[in-house]
Amino acid sequence: MVSNMCKSDSRRKQKLTKLIGVPTVYFLAEGIVFPSVGFFLVDFIDGLDTNARSMGFVHSLYLGILILLGPVATLIAKRFGNRATILAGSSMVVGGLVVTSQVTHIWQILLSHSLVTGCGLCLLTQGMVYDLASTFNKSASIYIGFMYAGSSVGFVVNPLIFSQSRLYFGWRGTILIGSAVSMHMLPLVLILFRTRRPTESDDMVTREVCCKENDEHSTEMTSKQLTNRKICVGESSYEDNDGANNIVVEKGSRNIHQSVDEFAGELSELTAEEVKKVLNEPDGQRQLEACEPSQQENPPSLLMFCKTPSLLLFSTVYFFGRFAHIGFFVHFTASLILKGFSEQEAALVFTAYGIGGMLGKSCCGIPGRFGIISNYNFYMISMFIIGFCFVTFSSITNMATLLTNGFVVGGFIGVFVGLFPAITQSCVSKEWFNFAYGYIGIPTGVSSALGGYIMGAVYDTSGVYTVSFYIAGICFFFNGFLMFTKICIDKCSSLRRSNSNIVCD
Repeated sequence: MVSNMCKSDSRRKQKLTKLIGVPTVYFLAEGIVFPSVGFFLVDFIDGLDTNARSMGFVHSLYLGILILLGPVATLIAKRFGNRATILAGSSMVVGGLVVTSQVTHIWQILLSHSLVTGCGLCLLTQGMVYDLASTFNKSASIYIGFMYAGSSVGFVVNPLIFSQSRLYFGWRGTILIGSAVSMHMLPLVLILFRTRRPTESDDMVTREVCCKENDEHSTEMTSKQLTNRKICVGESSYEDNDGANNIVVEKGSRNIHQSVDEFAGELSELTAEEVKKVLNEPDGQRQLEACEPSQQENPPSLLMFCKTPSLLLFSTVYFFGRFAHIGFFVHFTASLILKGFSEQEAALVFTAYGIGGMLGKSCCGIPGRFGIISNYNFYMISMFIIGFCFVTFSSITNMATLLTNGFVVGGFIGVFVGLFPAITQSCVSKEWFNFAYGYIGIPTGVSSALGGYIMGAVYDTSGVYTVSFYIAGICFFFNGFLMFTKICIDKCSSLRRSNSNIVCD
């Protein structure tokens, strides 16, 4: 009783600690990294003597690598554990940000920001997602949403701070200060993701559970299982002084004595035909049934995308959604400055976007968790709303309308990003989640890397961002119609199935 209460209190403290600490880590990581380059995109273009296409590619490649290296992060987390993966990613993020503040050529920022910082943030993000998904299985969507909300807090606060800090320290000094602040996540990671060592109480609980499982297993053993067990481990029977039949299992140097008197009731229930059937079975078949598991799960592979239509659908939706999202996200601040808005006004729109993203990411799992609306329908509705906001963004000239549009876009982009791990988890088993979530990042990372580059190329060709944002909006409209089509197909299939059952009856 006391141990159960202690476990409950420890579990509650762990949830509260990670509920506060994990968003803080993500605030110090992506919440500082992205505004450091996204907000100063025009300064990088002028300072490095490059164009919007090249800087768009650098920044979108960073965001593409964030999910493109998902399978690599999966292997590293499996080999070294989530804690080591998160710590390595945190160190790379800090180091990459320091170097980015001092770059003088485009290839240098390609290495420091796109590769080093991108790889580090990938390890950090995937490691924390895996840890939260395994620790809080049923409520993982809420905790993952709060994790992503930490970066949105950075999108709210940091643009305003950066716009003022730039006046005193310049854009390079501001990024360097941001890297110093980001370094504080290293001790926080060491505190949050501690490796728990087994204690004596854990050993006692383990022994009690094993003894209980052995007792339950022994009462359910039949003559067929007993025969198979003798074949597998080489048992020999003997009769003791009391006349009870016993089994000696020789495995190494250990002899295990088990009385079979407790199986007499079940043995007596077997008919003569069943006993004869057991005895007439080939020895090879009995040994195969006893020594091999009755149902062995196939290891995860890329064929799971073909066998699971829902997983393939969400992969397609995320592919086009990340392409459009990154293309818009990289360039929308620069588009406002080039349209004549001041840096402070652009920072306010970015802040409104961050506030919306913070609410969207932190609350995206709540409607589905409490049965208000399914995660699928909520995700589908967000596609249409994001598409409408993208299409209308470039034509807005009023500051209040821009703030509203940025807030709505940020909120539903938060749903798009924050709810996707839970959507993936609903399609596959818990054992396959890491594999599926990691390998979805391969095509999605490519689309993310190309999003900023293509949107920048369209701007360099046309001279305006209107066409670029139209393309982004159409991608999200396509995702919404794709998800709606699946609903129609599923309803038609269920209706046809129910009609066929009625006819058969």
